Amino acid sequence: MWRCEVISNGFLRNEVMMVKKALIWLVLAVVMLHASGCSTPVLSSGDRWRNYKAITRINWRMLNEDWDYLWLMDRSSMLTQWHPHIGL
Repeated sequence: MWRCEVISNGFLRNEVMMVKKALIWLVLAVVMLHASGCSTPVLSSGDRWRNYKAITRINWRMLNEDWDYLWLMDRSSMLTQWHPHIGL
């Protein structure tokens, strides 16, 4: 069977070692959960939806500007005295 030494207050050495290991694992788990971002506040679904809509709106604007630049349809500068007419 198990050979255990009795330490003070009637605790066995194996029990003390098991409690120490359990506490070490518990502290390690708490530290890892805190470091992994589980304690940071999470955005609500409404916030995520608003962020998604704003990013999509910006991307569509950039696509529209790129398309206009491709077909030379962007506005000419008002700083020049010669205004080219492009289009119909």
